[in-house]
Amino acid sequence: MAFVTTFLWGGSFVFALGAAFGVFLVSWFLLSPKKKEEQGASSLSAELQKEILSMGKQNVQELALWIARIRDPSVRIQGERILTLARKILQEVEKDPKDIPLAKSFLNYHVRAVAKIIRQYVELSEKSLQGNTFRDTLHRVEDSLQQIAKAFEGQYERLLANDVLDLDVELRVLEQTIQMETELKKGGTHE
Repeated sequence: MAFVTTFLWGGSFVFALGAAFGVFLVSWFLLSPKKKEEQGASSLSAELQKEILSMGKQNVQELALWIARIRDPSVRIQGERILTLARKILQEVEKDPKDIPLAKSFLNYHVRAVAKIIRQYVELSEKSLQGNTFRDTLHRVEDSLQQIAKAFEGQYERLLANDVLDLDVELRVLEQTIQMETELKKGGTHE
C-alpha cells in the first residue's frame, strides 16, 4: 500500500520501493518482539511455570531460614546479601514470566544447593568441634559465600539485560516508525 500511495503521489519508483520495504520492516519488527516474548514463557506450560515459581519460593524461604541462624555477624551479612539477590531474582521472574526459562535452573537448583551448604555450615558451626579439618571446612564455606554472591549478581544482571534488550528493540521499532512516517510525509508533499 505504501508503495502504491507513494508512487501515485508523484514520488520516484526507487523512493516508493524503499517506502514499501520500510513499511514491511517496521511491521515485521513490531510483530517479532511480541512473538519472542511469548515464546519464552509459552514454551513452558502455565502449570510448569507455577511449579517452577513455587519451588523457587520454597528454596528462597529455606535459604532465609538457614541464613537467619548464622551466628557470625560477618558471615550472616554475606548470607543476607545472597538472600537479597535471590529474592530480587525471584521477584523479577514473577514480574516477567518470560524470564522463567532463563532462571529455571537457578531457582530450582542453585538456590537449593546454596541453602543446603548454608544449612550444613550452620549445623557444623553449632557443634563444639575442635580440629583443623572442621575449621578449614567452615572457612572454605565462608570464603565461597563471596563467589556465590557474585554468581547470584550475574544471574540478576542477565535477567535485567534481557529486559534492556527488549526495551532496546521496542525503541528501535518506534524510532524507525517515526522516521518512516516523517519520510512518507516529506515524500507526499513534493509535487
